[in-house]
Amino acid sequence: MRAGFAVLMVFAVCAATAPAQGPVVKPEWAAAHDLSVRKGKETDWEKALKVGVELFKDPAIDAVVAVTAAGQMAVASGEYAPAKTSAYLTGLSFKARTADEEKFTDTTTLVGVEVFKGVTTGQVLYVSDRGGLTFAPGAGGDGKEPQFQYGLKLKVRKPGEDKFEGAKAFGLEAYKDNNTGGMVYITEAGMIAAAKAVPDKAPDPESRHRSVQGREHGHADLPQRDGFHRCRARTGRSENWPEAAVAACFRTEGPARQRDRLRQGTEGRR
Repeated sequence: MRAGFAVLMVFAVCAATAPAQGPVVKPEWAAAHDLSVRKGKETDWEKALKVGVELFKDPAIDAVVAVTAAGQMAVASGEYAPAKTSAYLTGLSFKARTADEEKFTDTTTLVGVEVFKGVTTGQVLYVSDRGGLTFAPGAGGDGKEPQFQYGLKLKVRKPGEDKFEGAKAFGLEAYKDNNTGGMVYITEAGMIAAAKAVPDKAPDPESRHRSVQGREHGHADLPQRDGFHRCRARTGRSENWPEAAVAACFRTEGPARQRDRLRQGTEGRR
């Protein structure tokens, strides 16, 4: 009897935590682009990386989704229309330090980024020589050099890790794109993202750390996580949630944990 009750309870818990069997929205294919991306400072297009990009329309939120053959993705949400033709606009080079590299040197990784217009209306598409891509509002420009703003070191823990000691650290650089007027973020791995806002001046990393009160003095360990959840990921085009689909984790955090994450996980560089 107890065994049967235990099985029933387990079934009830699993049923309560399983994702809803909602419909899968069918994207609308719009266009395909074969783009060439040179390494930083490279002028020979024959050596350029070939990047295949497919454009889809997400009818649920009226967004344009760009996906490469390597699985990298960028999204332009809003009233933007995908186009079947694109045009090369300009090429940029960004230096990106590793997490343990304090200063820019002659051996610092140089990432090449090509900028294309016409992929979607009202936006440009950045594509890096590592296959990273992102959309940004604007019409582009005339090839002005990017302006370095500041750098960050971001620590990322694996699922189940409570402490930042031993966590993987990534170097990230923030530049102003003088062609669009927006910000471009690029990591040591060549992944790229864009934002509209540009700071009046580079933030002071030290004052940032002092202004964030993470834990009480003398407490060496981070507080316990406020929530820890498993989520499911389906394979492409699958409408079912197989038992083997449990593949990832995410956290929910209270204010204290968020403050600790900021103080521990982001270390500014100049």
